[in-house]
Amino acid sequence: MMLRGILLLALMLTLTACGSSVRDLDQYVADVKSRTFGQLEPLPEIRPYETFTYDAYDLRPPVHALELDHGGAAAQHKRSAP
Repeated sequence: MMLRGILLLALMLTLTACGSSVRDLDQYVADVKSRTFGQLEPLPEIRPYETFTYDAYDLRPPVHALELDHGGAAAQHKRSAP
């Protein structure tokens, strides 16, 4: 019974706090609504998305190191350099 009384008192205090005057808030809202604002610029036109098909699946990835064979052109080039 005591708990019910405490809960009822807490509920009454909470509702009393919500009923306070909000005249200053109403005045502020009225002031903001009475202001004149300039025109907004129209939104830019959205271009449609252009699809892209990636066709280089069978090529070597550019971030992988080159694998050179020892008898290839790169090895011959190194030998001929002075």
